[in-house]
Amino acid sequence: MALMKPEAQLPTVHPFAAVLYQDELFNLQKQSSLNYLAPEELSTTVEKVSAVALLNQALETEDLELTQDRLRNPSIDFNNLDEAHLERYASRLMSIKREASSQGQDNVRRDEMQNQIDRVNEEIQEAEIQAEEMHAAVIAISEAIKEGITEETLVTLKNPKAVLMSVDDNLAANYQKELWEAKQQKEEKVLYSLMIKRKT
Repeated sequence: MALMKPEAQLPTVHPFAAVLYQDELFNLQKQSSLNYLAPEELSTTVEKVSAVALLNQALETEDLELTQDRLRNPSIDFNNLDEAHLERYASRLMSIKREASSQGQDNVRRDEMQNQIDRVNEEIQEAEIQAEEMHAAVIAISEAIKEGITEETLVTLKNPKAVLMSVDDNLAANYQKELWEAKQQKEEKVLYSLMIKRKT
């Protein structure tokens, strides 16, 4: 009620998020050496909490488009928010919101949201690194097959980065033969395709 008084001249305050305002402002005030919040600090925090409250509301309805839109709100001031991954962030936060609700928690706090955004970014980065390593492993396999040395082909096939399961040392010669033939057939198809294109 105090925040909503016109003379306080604060940004829009949402009554349904009373607990969020109380918790955030109380914690912020405790951190102040004077146990006092300056008007500018109070205004900025209220604006941020209001944005978090609206994001929680979108998460509650599990509206993917609305959630992504509210994630973009600059007032929340999330770090490392990548526009390309908004759908991933939204899906993760919806999952966290469902879990919080099942435990009787009305809202997901901004800090927890930021933690989840950071985790999604880490997962995406790890996946990109794994994809690059797998690509390099596949190139190495292709080169080994081309060289025609069975032992080298086997070593590249057993590289964990290639993510190939159940590679059997006893079948090394079979791998070399079958993969060599498959490679030749593929190259012949590509060559044939190029010849057809040139003719047309």
